[in-house]
Amino acid sequence: MEPQVTVSRYRHTRYWAVKDAQDQLICVCLYKRGAIEAARRLNAPIDLTAAVLREASPAWLTGEKGVPEQKHQPA
Repeated sequence: MEPQVTVSRYRHTRYWAVKDAQDQLICVCLYKRGAIEAARRLNAPIDLTAAVLREASPAWLTGEKGVPEQKHQPA
C-alpha cells in the first residue's frame, strides 16, 4: 500500500514538503524531522469516538445548552 502522505525536498531550498497522494502540498517544514512527524500523524488512522467528537465540537453542534461562557478577567 502506498503512503497517503509523502515527504520530499521543497523546490531547491533547505525546506521539506509534505504532500498528499495527489501531490498537493499540505505544509512546508524547516526540519526533516518535523516533516516526517507531520506525515506520520497525517497517515495515522483516525479514531472518531463520540467522546472525542463531543470534546472537540462546539456546544451548538452537540446539542448541549447552557454552556457557561468564560469571562475575561483583567490582569
